[in-house]
Amino acid sequence: MTIGKTVQVQQDKTGVSGFAEGISDSGELLIRLTSGRIQAVTAGDIVIPDP
Repeated sequence: MTIGKTVQVQQDKTGVSGFAEGISDSGELLIRLTSGRIQAVTAGDIVIPDP
């Protein structure tokens, strides 16, 4: 399960890290960035780092 965990998402040449908040109505993973902004992710490789 990804929701409620810190995640790293790699998309092509870019990446984003944050807290997996939930799933949008359209099926995107919602990630809260360290800035507090929510970013919707449609596709990418998701890694849950070891604590």
